[in-house]
Amino acid sequence: MRQGTQGLLTALAIAIALAAPSAQAEVRTEKVGDFTRPVYVTGAPGDSNRLYVVEQRGTIQVVENGVAKPFLDLSHSVRGPGDPDAGGEEGMTSMAFPPDFQTTRRFYVYYTEFTGAYNRVDEFRAPTGDSADPTSGRMVIAIPHLEGSHHNGGQLQFGGDLLYLAPGDGGTGGAPARDLGSLSGKLMRIDPRGATNGEYTVPAGNPYVGQPGRRPEIWASGLRNPFRFSFDRLTGDLTIGDVGEKTTEEINYLPAASGRGRGADFGWNACEGWSKRGTGEPCDLTGSVLPVLERTRVDGYKSVINGYVVRDPSLPSLYGRLVYGDFYVDRLRSTRLATTGATDDRDVGPLAEVPRLTSFGEDAGGCVYATSFNGPVYRLVENDTRIPCATGVPFAPEDTRPPALSVKVTRTQRVVRLGGAYARIRCDERCRATLSGQLTIGKRRFALRPVTRVLAAGRRIRLHAPLARTARRSVRKALKQRRLVRLTVSVSARDAMGNPARTIKQPVRARR
Repeated sequence: MRQGTQGLLTALAIAIALAAPSAQAEVRTEKVGDFTRPVYVTGAPGDSNRLYVVEQRGTIQVVENGVAKPFLDLSHSVRGPGDPDAGGEEGMTSMAFPPDFQTTRRFYVYYTEFTGAYNRVDEFRAPTGDSADPTSGRMVIAIPHLEGSHHNGGQLQFGGDLLYLAPGDGGTGGAPARDLGSLSGKLMRIDPRGATNGEYTVPAGNPYVGQPGRRPEIWASGLRNPFRFSFDRLTGDLTIGDVGEKTTEEINYLPAASGRGRGADFGWNACEGWSKRGTGEPCDLTGSVLPVLERTRVDGYKSVINGYVVRDPSLPSLYGRLVYGDFYVDRLRSTRLATTGATDDRDVGPLAEVPRLTSFGEDAGGCVYATSFNGPVYRLVENDTRIPCATGVPFAPEDTRPPALSVKVTRTQRVVRLGGAYARIRCDERCRATLSGQLTIGKRRFALRPVTRVLAAGRRIRLHAPLARTARRSVRKALKQRRLVRLTVSVSARDAMGNPARTIKQPVRARR
């Protein structure tokens, strides 16, 4: 995210926090209504009148002025409650509206299709906010789920114009979770817009684009059952709740400033939380991302439900804190997030209990809701009880702008004496830059060994790409014979979100 945008959003957050009234009451739950096994709740961008409730059986209800009515019915296509072979984690589990919903009228749903062999994301259109067109359905992606009837994952969230989704590992013991050729146990990022069934675009900034044997849709790996994840609407930071196996529930925190977990490995099934799987010893998996918060079976936690960083100004006692809970623990909790670990973890309060919690959600204004498998949907309230709420913090835009790359190359370089070539490189934001090059002597070509460094924003550094010894001897001999030696250096860079800068190539005159 650019510094100017981040500064504006930070200023807005401070203004809202200062303008928020002081706490006048304890945080409590205000019932929105009763539904049939609700598993998710959300609002549509730009619509402060409606709230949408996803029911596991494959239906979506829209709530307006306190009245619920059918919005979409896919129960005939969804495997879930009522199917004799269905598992408790199957069904319709999420929906998401893109930022341009008011123009395109597109939205997306995540569900287990009726055979149980696939988890699907489908696109639909809603001519109005009150009813979707069931005949407008288009399959975006079908993810194989053949091993079991659990660990389906189930969240959809838009980060800017791109759709993030997180299928579970399939209940196989975790074997596919760190296999980059499989979509199971992953966080994925795609552009879902397409003309026909099964068409979508993989963003260029995804970490495994162009790597044979690796699925380019993958954003991060090593997850067991990431049933719920969310973005901080102010900062764009990402949090993921991953359901544990036998000991540990975990929450992972991925700031937008460091790439939102681009290419991260969360360690499952080698590790569970901070520990090696089944041993209790510290996780020593090289390069894995450890959680910032753990909850254990000893305290009754068996199915963590990740919530949202609260940006509702009418909840001053929770503002800037992540709310979360567990299916098996009635009391909701909140914490402050940092890359070094979560702090000040505590109960929300005795009036904020949700038995059999299945999800949290936000409406268009940023007010926070919770769903109970028992039927009720609640809003968390403190100083305001409007449903939906009319004001709030706008969503932080996803960083899709490439870094500005500046390269200075000395046009004549003593490549033999230096053992290679060098360039001075600068990015306007934190980036990973690579210097490479190629020497040509007649029909023979020699590559400089690429060198990569991480650059701080605005800092210019000198990179040196070396020549192999055999190449240095050939260059020395050619220059001694006054033969033409052509050298081209190449500099490429990507920012933390994977946005590529324009590659810069420059010719260099080679000297001894």
